[in-house]
Amino acid sequence: MKVKRVSEAFPRGWMNQKRAVRRAAVVLLASSALLAMAPSSASAATNGASNVTVSWFYWTGSPGESALWQTDANAVTAKYPNIHLAQVSTSYSNFWPKLATEEQSHSLQCIVWVHWAQVGQFHQIYLPLNSLIAKNHFDIGGYERQMVKALSWNGKDLGVPFDHGPIMTVYNAKVFKQLGLQEPKPGWTWGDFLHDAAVLKAHGYYSFLPTHPLTVAYDLSGVPYGYEQKGKFNLTGNKAFGKAIAEQLAWVAKDGYGPTPTTNPNFVSGEEGTGKVAMWFDGPWNLIDYKASVPFPTSWAPLPAGPKGSVSYDTGSGFGISKDCSNPQAAFQAISVLDGPAAEHRYGQEGRGFPALLSQQASWGLAAGKANYRNLLYQENRTVFETETSNWTSFSDALSRFNPLGYGGKMGAVTFLKAV
Repeated sequence: MKVKRVSEAFPRGWMNQKRAVRRAAVVLLASSALLAMAPSSASAATNGASNVTVSWFYWTGSPGESALWQTDANAVTAKYPNIHLAQVSTSYSNFWPKLATEEQSHSLQCIVWVHWAQVGQFHQIYLPLNSLIAKNHFDIGGYERQMVKALSWNGKDLGVPFDHGPIMTVYNAKVFKQLGLQEPKPGWTWGDFLHDAAVLKAHGYYSFLPTHPLTVAYDLSGVPYGYEQKGKFNLTGNKAFGKAIAEQLAWVAKDGYGPTPTTNPNFVSGEEGTGKVAMWFDGPWNLIDYKASVPFPTSWAPLPAGPKGSVSYDTGSGFGISKDCSNPQAAFQAISVLDGPAAEHRYGQEGRGFPALLSQQASWGLAAGKANYRNLLYQENRTVFETETSNWTSFSDALSRFNPLGYGGKMGAVTFLKAV
């Protein structure tokens, strides 16, 4: 039975900042002339004949993802010929500092990405959408209910979600077959994982990357939210959580099941691209990147079963409207296309994410295959949402800084967690 709560650990991941930085640090998809027309807002009434320029700020992690967003921008103008999107994009890791800077200068773009993990920190920049949802007769009830809740603050909807999904096991089915290993499937255990990791290591393959440690800790221990207390981070207050973190550090520092991480934001994607990593943990939103950068077709399975079975955190994001926007109606009409059925189907079909629009969720199976989609549904039904906090960005930055020391064996788990 699926249990839900508003929250998650690691945004698009802690080390998942990796892919957002991947192939271009800052990508400007709109011409400078177009941006000059509307640096932060739409300038004319949507319902009139005048052209409206709506600025749109988002992150992107690969050429394929950037092309997808461009298709969406074109779709907005196709439906509303007088609305044109001026696109401003950057990497995931650069998005948040830029967002904070532009908030201070009141120069935010109209449409702005909303991410579950940063709602607690940035909720004040977003315009509540409740009245626009009602005015435009937008069916917010068609979207994953808890994802809508995750993008809200004090009962006010701050964004329309476009994706969500659990952390899962990603693996190289060809290597597993070559080595005579059973492919991961519902019901496999952490004992199976460790057995496979040892076999893979003996044949020169890694089986673990230091991503999503909070999710893995939940699955290993069966204790959700072990890293927090009363809505604030407390990494040393739960013994089960500490033990689960210690196990993960040992998989790299002691067992050699994964490479010692560095602070290079491209570290994880670089390792994946070598083909030497045969198994790791990640979410369905990265399938679009894997199709372009990983030298084998990825297969997807639930996390290994811990004391409470295969359990995972659910996470996702969407689009909202900043308070600096002078034409919220135009922006909302654009969002209704960016998060509409055709776009949601595209996100799934291209592997950009597990759609938040319930009617389009099966489209992810078109990218991943039916068996992988069934495994996603299995894992999705065993998730909880993670907790919104006011300092997620600082938390994930601290994890990234101490990450090489912990996984490098230069800090024990207790010292590592205290340092963070």
